[in-house]
Amino acid sequence: MKKTILIVGVIVIIAIVIAGIYLYNPEPTPNGGGKEASGTYTQLGRSSIVNGKLAYQATTLTGNEVIIYDGKEYGGEYDKVYKPNEIGGKLVYSSYNKEGSETVYYIIHGDKIYTDTEEYYSVSYPVDVNGKIAFEAYVGGTKAEANGKSVIVYDGKIYGNEYDWASEIFSVNGKLGYIAKEGSGTGNTFLVLDGEEIGREYRHVYSPVVINGKLAYTGYKQVDGDWKYFFVYDGQEFDTPVSRVGGYRSIAIFEVNGKPAFTSGDESGSFVYYDGNEIRPANHRTTDDSFTPVYYGIKDIGGKLAFEVRYEYCCPVMGDNPTVEGFVYYDGKEYGLEYDSASSVFESNGKLGYIAQDDGKEFIVVDGQVVSEEYNDISFVKEINGKLVYSAKKGVSYSIIEQ
Repeated sequence: MKKTILIVGVIVIIAIVIAGIYLYNPEPTPNGGGKEASGTYTQLGRSSIVNGKLAYQATTLTGNEVIIYDGKEYGGEYDKVYKPNEIGGKLVYSSYNKEGSETVYYIIHGDKIYTDTEEYYSVSYPVDVNGKIAFEAYVGGTKAEANGKSVIVYDGKIYGNEYDWASEIFSVNGKLGYIAKEGSGTGNTFLVLDGEEIGREYRHVYSPVVINGKLAYTGYKQVDGDWKYFFVYDGQEFDTPVSRVGGYRSIAIFEVNGKPAFTSGDESGSFVYYDGNEIRPANHRTTDDSFTPVYYGIKDIGGKLAFEVRYEYCCPVMGDNPTVEGFVYYDGKEYGLEYDSASSVFESNGKLGYIAQDDGKEFIVVDGQVVSEEYNDISFVKEINGKLVYSAKKGVSYSIIEQ
């Protein structure tokens, strides 16, 4: 098996000090400049695919955080960089600098930098809306007062200023959407899509997402004296609630073959709801009733439902959350039971892949076959241009593996 390996372990080298770095007014060059990547880092972090190439966060030998993309380092002039992604065909990431007691946040996108202006401050993570950047920011106060409200900034304009706050950006068919709130404290929340208010009949709305071009979300309202959660899809309300809701950034509803899939539950326990069915995998890892199945990483693998099953203790004490290692569910069958654990499902050339662990070592399994060496740790497995790319650790060395 042919592999290309970039070693990024803890290797003693002579650090080259680069002069002229601007600490608080950096030169915006993430796509037109950047420093050649050294290939030597102490830690690898979050990753994504940008224009068919891997972009990821890394920490240099001197403790500086950078974004690695297409053989170059970006963002070394900031105190912290995070969440590389692609918007409008360009690399985008977030960063901040500490200026005394203040934290100044930035969004870096192509040859542009978004940060505090006279109109807003404290920019949030960027979101792609029709190839343009949208982000949250605060207005109506100062950092020192910290009494402003959040609004949406999109394509140079401010949206949501008429509400008590606007947050949780999403996009439907290229149109800007967000969650708005009216009233202080626990005031009502609802959706605003292309200027139209949706879901005002609910006390709160959560997790807006687009499934097959149609809006899906969770609504919470009072019915016959009881407060209930509802799954809403294409304007239709369903009694099956969405579990583990937490806002758009922790999306709880996923698209699988053009249909919604999400974790739900009833008095008999939790399940994955998909295509009108309640899917409850058999308990294969433990017979202890104190542990209950929890479902993670719902994905579409070749047009079929896949997710990870773990078993978590029902009633942990503070600081203690014991788990039983899990396995993988895919298209009605359970996989990875022959290993100590199986997790992190992904697609490789239309086939099921996952990370397996045995005797403290991790390796990759695709279509039932082990396709990698054993490592101490494997993370962010992605398929790029028909090849698997992932981070792996052997001893104290981290590597980016391409195979």
